[in-house]
Amino acid sequence: MYLFIHLLAFKVVVYSVCQHAVLPSHIDAHLKDKVRHNVVKEQRERVIQEIERVDGLVRERNELNQLVFLPASNPPILELQEPRKDRMKCQF
Repeated sequence: MYLFIHLLAFKVVVYSVCQHAVLPSHIDAHLKDKVRHNVVKEQRERVIQEIERVDGLVRERNELNQLVFLPASNPPILELQEPRKDRMKCQF
């Protein structure tokens, strides 16, 4: 998967460049962002097609309630960026 990591236990994919979990329905907008990634349309379409074939992913925002949060005592998930404390979040 073009620089994406499938975290099977959490039903999400993580873009390894920025270490953010991205919903399949938001991949195009996330990769198109000219400031952060600026991935060309053809590459974005290939990524989207490949991720569409992955079964069991949380695909839409309304499915996020299915996510299982680990206790704070668990070790960090290395594929994910550390939580930001500046209150900024993804706008997609």
